Order: sequence, then structure tokens, then C-alpha cells
Amino acid sequence: MGLPRRTVPLAAATLLLAALATPAAGTVTAGAAGASAGTGPAADAGRSPLASACPSRSDLLDGSPVARLRAAGGVTVTAWNGTDGRGHDVRVTAAQASVARVRLAVSAAAGFGDARRTTELTAGTRGAVIGVNGGYFGYDWSGAAVPQGPLVRGGHVLRVPPGRSAVVGADAAGRPLAVTAHVDGVVRFAASRLPVGSVNDDGGSGHAGSGVDAVAAGRAVAVVTPWLGRARPLRTWEVVLRQGVVVAAARRVAFGAGSTWGSGTQGRGDVLLAASGAAGRALKALRPRAAVAVDYALRAADGTRLGEAVGSGAVMLRNGRDLARCDGPGSVSRPRTLVAWDTPRTRLWFVTVDGRGWDAPVSRYGLSYRQATEVARALGATQAVMVDGGGSTTMALRGSGGARRVDAPENALQRQVPDGLVLIPR
Repeated sequence: MGLPRRTVPLAAATLLLAALATPAAGTVTAGAAGASAGTGPAADAGRSPLASACPSRSDLLDGSPVARLRAAGGVTVTAWNGTDGRGHDVRVTAAQASVARVRLAVSAAAGFGDARRTTELTAGTRGAVIGVNGGYFGYDWSGAAVPQGPLVRGGHVLRVPPGRSAVVGADAAGRPLAVTAHVDGVVRFAASRLPVGSVNDDGGSGHAGSGVDAVAAGRAVAVVTPWLGRARPLRTWEVVLRQGVVVAAARRVAFGAGSTWGSGTQGRGDVLLAASGAAGRALKALRPRAAVAVDYALRAADGTRLGEAVGSGAVMLRNGRDLARCDGPGSVSRPRTLVAWDTPRTRLWFVTVDGRGWDAPVSRYGLSYRQATEVARALGATQAVMVDGGGSTTMALRGSGGARRVDAPENALQRQVPDGLVLIPR
């Protein structure tokens, strides 16, 4: 489906955004964020035969766009109103850009458990012109928002759970990719080489990784940085490194905010190593001031190092083939957020779909997986992956006054999320 001819420069974006936010007939109304859609990576994993009763069409791209604007980096944002085919009014918003002009990057809250609105994450990321909500997440016992999968921002690995995880992100050149990835790292000291099994994993069972937890089995080391705060799995021995040398060791070291190590300006570069079994015994043999080197990265199976990544759901489009499932949570009308691109990785899309109308909050309705996938394909994408949806679905555009929501009225309630995806001009 081609884009409309009417183009509005960034200087006029505020007027269009205000028009999008004005509650006229058939426009979105603010609603409660509600509970998560419950369609995290575990629910998205696997495939089932497509059922003929599962519709793939919607009328969202059949009519004329209701708005279009342009932002820095040649990003074009277009919105259409339509229905989900089940009597619910919905809106699809698509941001399109050339990969030659923008790079895909991750925005994230300051620390483990922190969460911010997507508009705040977008505004807080240097150079970002547009953003959407990011990976799936859950809430721990304290109510903290915890990413379920890996999180890599600006080349810095903030979190990788044990095993393999589905991610969407970018390579070192800022080009989009969707892969299964794992932590690849090693701890070196004296004659020992211990593999890194996780980075800033809190030891909970809700992470998105699959495979054996080599740290728990005593064959690998858990790496903890101040980003994790005080949370971490309980292992039999811990060692703290400052500037690459051992400064503390015990069964449990005080580490994190307010502690001697891993806190404040002096401790922001500290690293804690935790292990059990044979790996724990190797750490216990370390003496004070011993030199230890720690290297790790998030890598795909083909060896690609990811410079940006969040945990993702299932791949919806692969080389133009619709892989969307039509059972369970994928069959219902819900808000969706997708990242899509073409096979040569020359064009990139952010796609959101939300509910609209006087009697429906934006977080209530949207499209099925197959319908959302067909929208992405109609825009020109051949690759697409689902990220978090439901009440998390949000698109934010940055203007002279900061970032504002453009997929729904500006005052529509936003769920606070731990991370997002943004486009930054090259």
C-alpha cells in the first residue's frame, strides 16, 4: 500500500500531533494500561498450522491515511483508521525510514527494575527521533519491572539470562535483525578459563532464555554489575573486581547501591563474579589483588555480535512468508507492536495498532497476529518480529517540545516499561 502524497514538515508536526490527540468522533480515548497481554516469548514460541478460520485481512490500509508527518532522518509516520473485522475501531500507525539514514537502537531505564513511559525513554535517548515500547517483561515480588530477555544498549550488555533467547535488535552497523542469541564470554585468571553463563540475571525463573543454566550447574560464572543493584542469584562463592583485580571475596559480598562495592562513583565499574560447584571452587582459589580479565558479548548463532537488543516474541514474517500463529493469544484482537524491515535491510518500519473509539481504551483492541503481520507485509516488509503489546503498545515522536505519543491521543495512559526501541539519524 503506497504512502499518501501529503507531507508535513517537522515544524508543523505539533499541529498534526494535536489533531491526533483531539477526541473527535472515532478517535482514541484514554484508558487504563491494564494487565500485560500475557503473550511473552514463552507463549509465542512454537508453531501451529494456520487455520482457515483465522482471518489475515483487515481494512486498515484500505482507506486514506488520517495523518502523515515527517521527522529528522527522513522518518515518515503515517496513521490509518479502520476496524479489526470484529466490530472494533482500531488505528494502525507506521513509521518508515531508510536504514541508510537511521540506525536501530535500544532505549532503557536507568537500572534493573526501573520503568519509564515510552515517551520518556524516547526523549531520554540522545538523538532518537521516534520510539516504540520494547521487549517483554514481568514484575518481580517487589513490583519491579524486569526484562524477560536480554538487554543490550549502545554495545553495553546490561542483561543476558542463561541459555538462548529470542531477540530483536541491531548489529554493529545499526541494521535490524531478529535472531536467537546467547551470552558469549570468558573469565580468565592464572591458568583458568571459566565461561560466562549469564549477565545481571536475578536468578528468577521468569526469564526468556532456554537451555541449561550452566551457572546453577557449577560450570560457568554469573557476571553482576552495579546495573543489577542488590539483586542476584545465590551462589556458593562471590568475588568482586575493581579495575580488573580482586578486592573482595566471600560467600556473600555486600554489592550494589549503598554497599562498599558496586556503589557510588568509585564502584560504578566494579564487577561481581558468582559461581557454584567447580566454577565456584576456582573463584575461591583467587587471592586478593589477583588479576582477572572478564569479557562477554551477546552473540547470535552465526557469531554476529549484537550492538543493540531486547527480548522479542516470535518472528511473524521471514523472507515474505507469514509465520504468524492463529491460536491462543495470537488469535485475539489486541494492541500490537512490531519491528519490520525488507530482506536487503534497506527499509525499516515500526508498526503499532491500538483500539480507538469513545467506549474502548487504546489498550483493549487491535489485531490478531496474522492481521498485524499482513499490515507489515502490505507496507513492504518481508521480515517482521513481534515485541510487547497490549497496554505497553506506544509510539512516540520527538519534536521541539520533547517526545509525544502519536499512535493515540497524547494524554492516553502509557504503561511504564523497562526498555524501548528507537531510530537515530546516522
